[in-house]
Amino acid sequence: KLTGRGYFALWKKPSNLVKVILNAPNINFRLAAMHDAKLLLEWRNDEETRARSLSPDLVSMASHLDWLRASLNDPKRKLWIGEIDQNPIGTVRFDLLNNNAEMSWTLAPALRNKGLGKKFLEAAVELFSGDLVAKIKTDNFASLKIAQSVGFQKMSESDGVSMWRLKKN
Repeated sequence: KLTGRGYFALWKKPSNLVKVILNAPNINFRLAAMHDAKLLLEWRNDEETRARSLSPDLVSMASHLDWLRASLNDPKRKLWIGEIDQNPIGTVRFDLLNNNAEMSWTLAPALRNKGLGKKFLEAAVELFSGDLVAKIKTDNFASLKIAQSVGFQKMSESDGVSMWRLKKN
């Protein structure tokens, strides 16, 4: 299993890895841990991720470590890493709200626009048994399309952000 710097080395050669990942049959999820901090920060601070995020500012390592520590210790938050053949491909976060959860997701930058987003989200929504909501910026066309294709329905829109719901019960 790769940890720390191994993740970064893996993504420095994305062309071969992308072929392997796109042909792999299963996405598995594991709970995030502190050793994922560098990888998660790299994905979080990616320019495209920030452009589509509700919080677009660059995040420092110190702030990120504080956030990650708090997230991992918060009983109402679950942070997962999606993997194919033990290679990290994205992250999904669930913030519990009674029997429902708000979710957000990020696909690894090297794997975007390769047809993996829908497969990733279909697998991710199975991690939680209740209804799900997601806030998506109205100019984040890829996430809007993927959410809709997985069964999320638009509930509302305000100030450039739309609210989506997946009813599972």
